[in-house]
Parts: sequence; structure tokens; C-alpha cells
Amino acid sequence: MSKTNLHLLPGELAQVRRILRAFVPEQRVFIFGSRATGNQLKPHSDLDVLIQVEIPLPLRQKRQLTEAFDESSLPFKVDVLESTELDSSFLQAVTQEALPI
Repeated sequence: MSKTNLHLLPGELAQVRRILRAFVPEQRVFIFGSRATGNQLKPHSDLDVLIQVEIPLPLRQKRQLTEAFDESSLPFKVDVLESTELDSSFLQAVTQEALPI
């Protein structure tokens, strides 16, 4: 199977997109870290997800999103961050390597 430019198999990417559409359909979402850059990527490297928001997501919504990823058949952990959780210097560093999903 071939990988996408996000260093995910097509089925993995489809599953990630389905979960994101179910819980954050209106937000812009990005992938960052090793699955975006390919640097130090290992088969079970986690998937770092950044959700661009103006105000934090409701706690219940974020918990449901996180649980959906935890209960999925994805062979790696998914870490979900919101742009409002990051300090400006880290957010700037993340957005330089981030890829839209």
C-alpha cells in the first residue's frame, strides 16, 4: 500500500478524516510532527493533530473526539491539540510544518 504525503496509509487517512468530520466538521485541521515531516518517523509514531479554533472546543466535544480516536482501529495514538492551547512561539513552530488534512 502506498502512503499519502501525510505518511499515512490511504485507509488510515480516510478513518482520520471520518472521525474529524464527525466531531469538528467546521474547523480547519492540520497534521504536524513526524507524520507531516517524515523526520524520525516510525511505524507506530503518533499522529499529532492541530485544530484551529478561535475559542476552545466544549470539553465534551473534545473528549468525544479523543475517545473516537482511542477506540478506532488506527495502529497509532492520535494526540489532539487546539490552537488555543499552545503558546504563540510553539504555535508558530507547529504551523510552519503543519499540513492540512
